[in-house]
Amino acid sequence: MSGSVAEIRRSLLARVRGLDALEIQVSGPFLVKIYARASSGQDDEELEERIRSVLHYVGQLAVRYEVSIAQDLPGAIEEEPPYARFRLASLNTTQVDWELKETLVRLVPSLGRLVFEKRPPDQPLALRVFVACEDGSTPELLIRDVRAALLAVGFAGLSVDVRPLPPDDSRNDLNNAGFFVPRREPRINNLLEQEEELFARRLKQVMSGAPPPLPLVDNFKGTKVLCTTSLGKATPISCFLPVYDRIYTVMSPGGGYPEGDYYLNRFGLKESDFLAYCRRGKIIPIFKFGLGVYPEAISRTFIEDPSLGFLGGRDLDYLAARYAWQGTPYLRMLREDRSLSHVLFELADSISETARAQDVNASLLRDASLVMIRGAEAFEGVMWRIGHLALPQFSPAMLLTHCLTRLSGENGRAAFAFIDMHSAAMHLCMAQAFGASLHTGLVVNESLLDFYADSFLPETKLMKKEQVSRMGEILKALEIAYSEKIPVDEYLDVFDQAETRRMRAIIADVLESKGEPVRDDEIRESVRAFNEGVRKLARNAIEIADVDVVGDLVKGGQIASGNAALIDVISKATSLKVLRRVSEMMFERVVEDTALADKLDKVRGAINGVPAQSVRLYRINNKIKRRT
Repeated sequence: MSGSVAEIRRSLLARVRGLDALEIQVSGPFLVKIYARASSGQDDEELEERIRSVLHYVGQLAVRYEVSIAQDLPGAIEEEPPYARFRLASLNTTQVDWELKETLVRLVPSLGRLVFEKRPPDQPLALRVFVACEDGSTPELLIRDVRAALLAVGFAGLSVDVRPLPPDDSRNDLNNAGFFVPRREPRINNLLEQEEELFARRLKQVMSGAPPPLPLVDNFKGTKVLCTTSLGKATPISCFLPVYDRIYTVMSPGGGYPEGDYYLNRFGLKESDFLAYCRRGKIIPIFKFGLGVYPEAISRTFIEDPSLGFLGGRDLDYLAARYAWQGTPYLRMLREDRSLSHVLFELADSISETARAQDVNASLLRDASLVMIRGAEAFEGVMWRIGHLALPQFSPAMLLTHCLTRLSGENGRAAFAFIDMHSAAMHLCMAQAFGASLHTGLVVNESLLDFYADSFLPETKLMKKEQVSRMGEILKALEIAYSEKIPVDEYLDVFDQAETRRMRAIIADVLESKGEPVRDDEIRESVRAFNEGVRKLARNAIEIADVDVVGDLVKGGQIASGNAALIDVISKATSLKVLRRVSEMMFERVVEDTALADKLDKVRGAINGVPAQSVRLYRINNKIKRRT
């Protein structure tokens, strides 16, 4: 928070009781005039004192603020930011040099070269900036946009001087800037600008109660898993392909791997297979840092091929904002009823520095109250600046995270603890925003993830590293693991939504017993029993429809063979009414996608003396073998 005009206005309205209206004017460098009108019955001196109390939190020490209480307010004279993204950015600002540079890069995509001239000691609030495009040109639009951006995000009273960077000046603060700087090229610049403006519109719709859908998330009906492990190491895509209908995976910016090995190192898939799964919607990559940050060969593939679906960083931030606004009641309460935020601020402000030093509970209460107020008054700005990274602040575990952070101290170990706490809450929120299970390797302490998960209702399904590793071993042992020998389209035809559901059930049967983890020897026994059942069915040459059930019954002379007989058996065994006349092809299509198929597996298993899981595994194995 740096004290921009927008921040001061929001903070005063949210925190000052008895304020009916106000106007803010920047009258020159280091001078800001605030005109306020008191509510009926409000004492003018008390109102001015409250305003100055808030300025203590949001103002700049070197800026002089003149506060006038009057019934007639002057008209506004500030320039309106030219773009919606500028207005969002003005609600949560910073004056840290590198953060200000990062803000400019995001707000003005065509900015390729930037130099902040060192501020002289006698003019700490004066800012002189030299700018140019990547090719060295300095169009008037660039100068105008950079100046407008600085006026929007700079504190009220900041003196701004934007000049063209001479072509022979080799300086550029964006070299080794300490943050991601996207490649500057026309198509990427246009994409970034479009994404920012679209995010601003979407965020406004969220606040109005009519958030638009995000098709790649909201229009998909099926099971999902969110994977973030590729940011640190390989994501076990092959483990998830047979058990989830859609895999959202966060793409790594590179990490030093040769471009040709990117997909193989990060996902264990050939590039052609990874892209084929993307085209079919099985895998949805997430470019959270923006396409211009990723290796050119990778980003260009997705930019130029409209058949490849993907989510950008602002899509991720939009999902986070929608989740936070809809799932955090105090945000809406404080925004809709200013009197509540007034009371909350006065409570926090009344807790003295002495009381905070003597009582940790008082300190926690004050800090948590200010976090809630700041989150409500600047929600759009917070989401613009840090997006999904802000989710712990708006999560069910917000107070828990805040308390644990304060109680853990300020040493080096506490800093790592904070990272894990923040990461755990953020990733649990994102999984819920996607309506997905979660697999993340970015939280080192997985017990902390379990601890945080208890705060989230409904609970998010966690796919832990050891569990996923064991799942991969089981899939390989059951001979249904992903194989590059199987064409992508055919593999997806085998593992449709009905089969992925059954595979999750089989994996759960192997890994859990009455909800508790099972021993290694029990896992081995289950896998051996299922595989032996598959071999027995193979020896009997079991087929898909009438042979596997009816054939064995015919041998005992119990009933005649044929589809009609099969339907009779199923009807009696499952107590379900089934159409009497149906072709074998129609029978297969009708049954396989319903719970009837699960009951049919039990019938088949009982008749052949094998577990029902073996029947399903046998059918999957047969389908796979026919495609290799």
